[in-house]
Amino acid sequence: MSDIIKYDNFFINGEWVAPSSDKVIDVTAAHTGKTYAEVPLGGQADVDAAVAAARTAFDKGPWPRMSADERADLIEKFASIIEARGDEFANFTSTQNGGLLTANQQFNIPWGVGVLRYYAHMARNHNFEEPRPSAAPDYATADATICHLPIGVVVVIVPFNGPFIQTLAKVAPALAAGCTVILKPSAAAPLEGFGFAEAAKEAGFPPGVFNLITASRDASDNLLAARGVNHISFTGSTPVGKHIANICASQLKTCSLELGGNAAAVVLDDAPMEAIIPGLLGLSLLLNNGQACIAQCRILVPKAQHDAYAEAMGAACKGLVLGDPRDPNTHMGPMVTKAAQNTVLDYINIGKEEGAQLMAGGGIPENLPEGMEEGFFVEPTVFANCTNDMRVSQEEIFGPVVTLIPYEDEDEAVALANDQPYGLSSSVWGSPERAVAIGKRIIAGSIYINGALSIDANIPFGGLKDSGLGSECGPEGFHEYLQEQVIFTPKAQ
Repeated sequence: MSDIIKYDNFFINGEWVAPSSDKVIDVTAAHTGKTYAEVPLGGQADVDAAVAAARTAFDKGPWPRMSADERADLIEKFASIIEARGDEFANFTSTQNGGLLTANQQFNIPWGVGVLRYYAHMARNHNFEEPRPSAAPDYATADATICHLPIGVVVVIVPFNGPFIQTLAKVAPALAAGCTVILKPSAAAPLEGFGFAEAAKEAGFPPGVFNLITASRDASDNLLAARGVNHISFTGSTPVGKHIANICASQLKTCSLELGGNAAAVVLDDAPMEAIIPGLLGLSLLLNNGQACIAQCRILVPKAQHDAYAEAMGAACKGLVLGDPRDPNTHMGPMVTKAAQNTVLDYINIGKEEGAQLMAGGGIPENLPEGMEEGFFVEPTVFANCTNDMRVSQEEIFGPVVTLIPYEDEDEAVALANDQPYGLSSSVWGSPERAVAIGKRIIAGSIYINGALSIDANIPFGGLKDSGLGSECGPEGFHEYLQEQVIFTPKAQ
């Protein structure tokens, strides 16, 4: 790429300000392996400045004290500015993390803009002050009003795989609630964050309401532990989520965590194999190239049908086109970084060593398009005859690898689906009534019946077990950024 995108400053207290050092983050284009962009790497001084700005804006600025309608007006203006730059944001994401451009254009951009407008509408219509009748009116001495107050300064931390929608799913309800925000994007995909800061500046948010920094590892920990921060909203790996939860627990601050997953797709014996294989692939290794926490990569199939599924899925993978994620003819793009590519390849080797049967893929593809030979590609990989205790079955690979695990009966299928630490999502494929009954026995936050999936701003999303705390989207996601205060007044006579 001849022109490298460069951002030299952070967005703090309503202005673009120089970072505290000359350290930078080189951002690569996943399909070429070449440097695509450069942004500053923040340190402790930048963290301190962002926290001070957000804290002052919350404690003394107008934002939490504006009417809900006034906040909603600015959020809707913010949404319109972002919408007008939709193609630019879609290209940012596809180039950084390898996700297909068509998916970003057709889903991520309209969904992210829509979630901003959804929470603007919710702010306009939410009852922030709720009279609450007494449960014992005969001897109650006071009337009560429940006030829903913004929780304070919110730190938003997002990963590389969905930097557009995952940022806005957190920022939208936080702003609508009256909180101030510090956004720390992924070092592998930071450009959306800088674009959001430009949009926030243009929209005219008061100083300190929206702040953008990156941070080194030590500075990031200090950001999490800063006493001026009230809530942390994080999407990422379970180990990091547990680390954040420990920091929050030590200070009794709140957090919402959307963490890892290792979903089971339970295929019932009455599912039409040829009809469901495209859906199985679409929700597993084709879903953002397998770089998705909800990817259904652990496929449980009836023992009697295992070999037929293995052959059919292996054959389907061999027909997939790998290449530039911006090309509409591409089925699958690359991993986000060289390190991510190496991790997936390491897991493939582990699967081979564990005795899994390789049906397709297993390495770096040959004959990549010109200019993409150094891209971070991994072949779509299918392992058959796996057991649930294999590492490739138990651990989140976060790449285009699926494991086929045979089961004897429905009870074993449910037991296998639940026999792992994650509980983010699962799917069941078969006759709807039977599939729903099986789905209700699986411990996961979302169950997709025959591939039915809607990432909807009005529907809560969250994980059980090691997959997280709290919810995003819906009224439930709004309440993550509110806290309750009770005002007692003398009882009316």
